[in-house]
Amino acid sequence: SKHKMKCEGQYFCFLPLPKPTNFNVHVNGHFALDHESRRGLWSDGPKCVDSPRTMWNKYLLSSVIAPAYATLIQKMQCMLQKENSKDSDKDLRGYFNLFPTKKTDDIYSSTLATSLFRYMEQQRLDVLPVVHRYDDFQVEWMPVQGSAQQGFFDNIAETLKEKESTSKPNKAASLRTTFLKSGLKLFTAPLEVREAFTKAGVMTTTIAPEHVLKYYQENPCAAGILPSPLHNTVFGTVEQLVTVIQYCRKCDKFSDLIHSTPFLLLEDNTLQTLTIPTEVFLTKFYDLLPTSKNLFLHHSLH
Repeated sequence: SKHKMKCEGQYFCFLPLPKPTNFNVHVNGHFALDHESRRGLWSDGPKCVDSPRTMWNKYLLSSVIAPAYATLIQKMQCMLQKENSKDSDKDLRGYFNLFPTKKTDDIYSSTLATSLFRYMEQQRLDVLPVVHRYDDFQVEWMPVQGSAQQGFFDNIAETLKEKESTSKPNKAASLRTTFLKSGLKLFTAPLEVREAFTKAGVMTTTIAPEHVLKYYQENPCAAGILPSPLHNTVFGTVEQLVTVIQYCRKCDKFSDLIHSTPFLLLEDNTLQTLTIPTEVFLTKFYDLLPTSKNLFLHHSLH
């Protein structure tokens, strides 16, 4: 079952070997075996220069098995797309269980994992999902690097120091939805996958407040066509806009990057782009001129 993609991965050389892969896949190859029992892969022992047999095993893993492993991941992706299951979270957990993210000290398993992640990056394989849940459920697949628009691994909850909760809405989930609506590409992938790419020497990018500020600066219509009533924008409510601004304030360059962002909310609930020539009043006495609300910064942003 794709929902239960865990198995005790094992090495094979035509017949099974008593050696685990430490991953959720079986690996079969014409390996050089231990010269005595022939029941394990060849080992040169600690602190030895790789022998021709070790080099052969590593070559099989990096140049033959790693591309085959990547093909398996792509086939699994096609299965998810065809079945169009409603339980997307469980499907994606099964999908990512295929990725060799477990830490291992085994030289052959680490060679396979490193080669796989490097191969997927070098071939720019679309193996990372961006899941859009705010309207109709849609999945967009992207490479870790090299796409027209930068994709980001999602650590919003860590930035907020908030534990994910499935029982009630949380700020991380609401920010994730708003950023996706705005057009930011957030991978729906465990951070263990990012760590595995990084360990393999692949450059990855994790979303940060600075990225959000720069994205809104460079994409004037990301929040909607402004000026506009707040409820017609991606933020929707005052509370959500405040949540986004609070997240962005965690950037050390916030005061420098806030210009040209869609964060200027007026007391009449009109959202505008914050530009230098714009003049609004900040006062707690905004209610004294009820017919001139458009002249005052919204009290929630004080």
